[in-house]
Amino acid sequence: MTNPNNIYLHNAVAGCSHFGFWYRLSGAAVCAPFKAFSNNTVHSSGRYGLWIFPKFQPRVSGVCSDRRPQVAEFTDFTSYSCDKALEYVHSSNVQLKRFVVWDHHTFAIETCKIDWLQNDFYEETGPMVADSTVIGNSLNAATHAVGEAGLVIATERGQSIRNIRFFNFPGKSPAIQSTNFLNVMPCE
Repeated sequence: MTNPNNIYLHNAVAGCSHFGFWYRLSGAAVCAPFKAFSNNTVHSSGRYGLWIFPKFQPRVSGVCSDRRPQVAEFTDFTSYSCDKALEYVHSSNVQLKRFVVWDHHTFAIETCKIDWLQNDFYEETGPMVADSTVIGNSLNAATHAVGEAGLVIATERGQSIRNIRFFNFPGKSPAIQSTNFLNVMPCE
């Protein structure tokens, strides 16, 4: 998807080799206003259920020189049996709400590199993961996936993590982790 100024509702994706949904934005589209992404489902995708890469920094006017960020609210997303349910990189004011994700092989949700437009740290307009459920292993006989962590948060300050329920992370798999403490390649 190369233009966030569209509406993506009630879609299902299954069995992809790499990406269920990919916001691959470049040029002016990086700052374009965000319309809607809600009630979408991905399963059995080789890499990501939803990938926002290389960056997404929506502005109120849609112009990159505008310093007024617009919230990009991704809601009611379901993902299972992918490598990762979601990853975003070099983004600002992305909010993930009411996600239900399970049986992912590395991380369920990973937020990498928050790029700030203004001091909206921990505010309602800032980056956030909220009101979601992350299940490490659903005990589904077909998957038996337990990722390295449920939620991996960016090292930059200001991201709100609110009302996340974690279930079934046995052994050494933490439910929540910072990128500082994982032996993984840095997000770039």
